[in-house]
Amino acid sequence: MTTNVTATQTANFRWYLVGVACWFAGFGMLLVLFPWLVAIELNESPDRVGIAQMSMMLPTLFFVLIGGSLADRIGPRPVIVVALAGCGLPPLLLAIAIGAGQLSYAGLIVFAFVIGTVQSFVTPAREAILPRVAPGSIQRAIGAVVFVMFGIQIVGFLIAGTADHVGPVPLVLLQGAITAFGAVAFAKLKLPAWQVPARAETGALRGFIDSYATVLRVRELRPVIALNMCIGVAFMGAFTVGIPLLIREHHAGTPTQIALANVANTFGIIVCVAVQMRAPSIRRCGRALLLGLAGGAVVLGLMAFPLPYYGFLGLTFVWGLFGGVSITMGRTLVQELAPESHRTRVMALYTLAFLGGAPVGSLTMGYSVDWFGALHAMLVPATGMLALCLLIAWRTDLWQLQSHFAPTPTEEPAR
Repeated sequence: MTTNVTATQTANFRWYLVGVACWFAGFGMLLVLFPWLVAIELNESPDRVGIAQMSMMLPTLFFVLIGGSLADRIGPRPVIVVALAGCGLPPLLLAIAIGAGQLSYAGLIVFAFVIGTVQSFVTPAREAILPRVAPGSIQRAIGAVVFVMFGIQIVGFLIAGTADHVGPVPLVLLQGAITAFGAVAFAKLKLPAWQVPARAETGALRGFIDSYATVLRVRELRPVIALNMCIGVAFMGAFTVGIPLLIREHHAGTPTQIALANVANTFGIIVCVAVQMRAPSIRRCGRALLLGLAGGAVVLGLMAFPLPYYGFLGLTFVWGLFGGVSITMGRTLVQELAPESHRTRVMALYTLAFLGGAPVGSLTMGYSVDWFGALHAMLVPATGMLALCLLIAWRTDLWQLQSHFAPTPTEEPAR
C-alpha cells in the first residue's frame, strides 16, 4: 500500500512540475517579447514602458483574492486547468494583429491586462496544490519547483531571443500553445476529492480580511509579507522596466541582449537553488532572506555604473544568485508559518503582496528612468531595499527566525 501511495505522489509531483514548466516557459518568453515590442518595436518613452508593464501586473490587485477564493470553493485543480486552457486565445489575437500590421500600444495594454488576469487565478491555485503533491520536506519540494521554474524560463528567454530573426508572430503563437498545454499536465493530477473549507463560503472580500487577520496573528509572517511586497516594488520594477531600458539606452537594444540578461539573472537563481538542494536545509531562513535581499540591493546599485555589456551580464548573474536565496526562503517561511486551515488564502495574500507591489515598481521605475536616466535610476530601488532590510533586521525578530523543518534520519542536520 505504501508503494502505491509513493508511486502516486511521485507521479503527481512530476505532472505538477510539467505544469509549472509550461507556465514559466511561456512567461519567460513574454518577459522578452513584451518589453521588446513596447520599448524597441514601438519605441515608447520610459514612462509608457512602465505603464505597459504595470498593466500586466495590475490585475493581481483586483483578482488574485477572487482566484484564491474560487480555488477554495471548487478546488485549485479545476481553476488552474480552465485558466491555462484559455491562455492560447490572447496570444492568437496578438499574433493576428502583428501579422496584419496593426500592432499598437493600446492593443498591448489590453493583452497585458488579460494575461495578468489569468495569472491572478493560476498563481494561488498552483501554490495551493503544492503541499498536496510535495513528497517529503516542503523546503526541498519548493527548491525543486523553483529550480524548474527558473530553469525552464531560460529556455523561454532563449527562444524569444530569436525574435529579430524569426519574427514575433510564430513566437507569440508558440508562447500561447506552450502555456495552454499546462492545462493537460494539471488535469493529470490524481488528488483526493476537494473538501470545501467552511471559510470559503464567506467570499473573496471576507477571505482577504481573514488572511490579513491571520498574518497579523502570526507575528513572524508580518515582515515576510512586507518584504515580499517591497521585492515587487523594488526588484520587479528594475527587472521588467529598468533593465530593458538600460539595454536600449546603453547597449544595442536587441531582443537577444534582453534575453541574455534574463538568462544570466535566471541562471544565477538556478545555481543558487541547486546548491541549496544539495546542501543541508537552512535553519535560519529569516536571516538568509534578509541577507539575500540586502546582497541583491547592493548588486543592483552597482548597475548604476557604466559597464560593457558582458560586465553588466555578470552583475545580473550575481543578482540572480542572491535572488535564489530570497525566493526559496520567503516561500518556505510562508508555507511553514501559515496555518494549514488558512494556507491557500495566506499564499494568495503573499502573492498579492508581491504582484501588487510590482505595478507600483514598474510605474516608479519608468518615471525614474525618465528623470534620472537608465543607469542612475537603478540606485532608487537599490537604496530603498537596503534601507528596508536594515530596518526589519533591527525592529523585528526575522533575523533570529528559524525554520520549523525537522530533518529525517536520512537527511543531514539542518544548519
